[in-house]
Amino acid sequence: MPVVTIARPIATNAEAIAAAVAARLGMAVYDDRLIGMAARLGHVPADEMATLDERGRGMLTRPSDLWQLVPMPPINPDVPDIIADAYAPTGPVRARGVGLDAPRFWAVEAYAALMARTIAEVASSDDAVIVGRAGHVVTGGGASVLRVLCIAPEATRVERVANGQGVAEYEARTRVRQSDWDRSGFHRQFFSAQWLDPASYDLVINTGLLSVAQSVDTIVAAASRLVGRPSPTLSIANH
Repeated sequence: MPVVTIARPIATNAEAIAAAVAARLGMAVYDDRLIGMAARLGHVPADEMATLDERGRGMLTRPSDLWQLVPMPPINPDVPDIIADAYAPTGPVRARGVGLDAPRFWAVEAYAALMARTIAEVASSDDAVIVGRAGHVVTGGGASVLRVLCIAPEATRVERVANGQGVAEYEARTRVRQSDWDRSGFHRQFFSAQWLDPASYDLVINTGLLSVAQSVDTIVAAASRLVGRPSPTLSIANH
């Protein structure tokens, strides 16, 4: 199945870009609904799953206050596990290849494993635009995957957060940096990946320079060639 993954720091307009790319290519967009899908897979509350979204182990120093121990879903042998290790209260448990051997483990590991499995199953069953959550790592690249990274200067992102959320510049900068720290830790700790390494992506777009429409045109052109569809006429000069 053709897949476009879009990684992003906050305030890079990536969500709007992803929705428009999906509409242009006739693909389904998977963003926050991945949280609900992963929660159903693990039989855990979606609101509690959302509190762990794209965060590393640093947010938890003991078994989760949200749900202490989470049963794993049945293993699908056709979907390889991405997580190398999960850490149960009693110590590390091997997780590669055959799924988790222990039935229960810490919530933050549960989130990462459930999200990885959800993304892998989406990528194998649907023409999808997958937003964030290490989708570019889980899907593994390949001939039918376009891995995109949307970026913007910190000052631009701080301004967008301040204006969009109605907070002072100092608070906006704190939110931007906390989100960057969380997402970087999530990728590093669970996927051994450098989140913002441009070498991990096929296309990097600076949304501080390009508008949403220009960014969409660029991604659609690249994705059209990748998945064997006619490439639309770029309209960057018109935006």
